[in-house]
Amino acid sequence: MTEKEAIIQLNFDMEMIRFNPDTGENLTLEQIKALNKENYMTYIADELAINALLKQIPVKIVSVCKSKDVIGGYCPTCNGTIRIENTFLRSAKGQHCTWCGQKLDV
Repeated sequence: MTEKEAIIQLNFDMEMIRFNPDTGENLTLEQIKALNKENYMTYIADELAINALLKQIPVKIVSVCKSKDVIGGYCPTCNGTIRIENTFLRSAKGQHCTWCGQKLDV
């Protein structure tokens, strides 16, 4: 299962937790918490898992400068400054933003 497939499944699970079969409407988080604490905890855990999985999907940096010695720019997730020296360019796959942990596709 890929990260994207897992995110789709977790989102579906969250929708099922929010759905009230009696009314056909979605419950609020407060209602879920009041009715079923286990469902509420699962909903919160699913949210955290989705956020963690999103950070593992590589995104292109917003490039500002690119030379043979350095790539510089910004993380599209948090706008943190990214600077990758030439010595790291060969192993740039798998690089992460130092500020937010987002996986980068350099």
